[in-house]
Amino acid sequence: MGRLSITAGMSDFFQSDQGRVDHHPFRGRALGRLRDAALDLGLALSGGSRELARLAAAVPPRRVLTVGVAAPSRPGQMEAVVSHLSDTRHEVAVSVVPMAPMSKFQNVTRALEAAPAPAHSYDWVFITDDDVGLPPGFTDRFVGLLERGGFQIAQPAHRFFSYSSYVATQRRWGSLARETRFVEIGPLTAVRGDVIGALMPFPVSRWDWGLDVHWAQIARDRGWRIGVLDGTPIEHRQPVAGSYDWRAAVADGEAFLARNGVTMTRAECFAEDRIVIPW
Repeated sequence: MGRLSITAGMSDFFQSDQGRVDHHPFRGRALGRLRDAALDLGLALSGGSRELARLAAAVPPRRVLTVGVAAPSRPGQMEAVVSHLSDTRHEVAVSVVPMAPMSKFQNVTRALEAAPAPAHSYDWVFITDDDVGLPPGFTDRFVGLLERGGFQIAQPAHRFFSYSSYVATQRRWGSLARETRFVEIGPLTAVRGDVIGALMPFPVSRWDWGLDVHWAQIARDRGWRIGVLDGTPIEHRQPVAGSYDWRAAVADGEAFLARNGVTMTRAECFAEDRIVIPW
């Protein structure tokens, strides 16, 4: 497993050795699939799968807004993801816009503005990319964990063969949900409708590097619970920074953090997390 080599002089956050790029996709992903199968078996034998189903059934129907950006280079992929997310007993509204030549979250803002109702009127807002693989029954179980854990912002954990950026966001043995101090802004992020207004307007950046640290600082200052949901692991199917120069993205992230007064450090972001829903 390769590491991002961040040069000296960069911010404390971007010096983090958590950042990962897999330079050996067959070897790394093949081993990851074995690790993932072992954890799936442990989840089943421990009764964790039954607990997931119980939590999913316990939540009353919720209103969910799914927003996304459709890339013309990947026709049909966003439609497939949205169809999977909509396979649920919850009420799902969808707002997907075609990708325009601007940053991801400028495009996400366009999708939110085009939604059938204001974001704050929904129980949950799902911000999704089109290169994500979801397990069966994802939305019911994901909402069940979100509600039971009392989260304001959360993401599904990465499977071990997913193209992930942080060890902290990979799935964890013995956990259905963890409280953390850091949540990624993709490939899928859930934000509770009654707090999304505090994140908007989204600060403008070319690649949005550093936005998740900005959110982490807001969550810390406001006392929000944010976390990683290990019971609904997903696969990110594209390498991190696979279509652009990560060195330029780091420089852009540096400028973003400074411009927006973000001072939260790597040590704070990746402090020890806490399991809030065990197997």
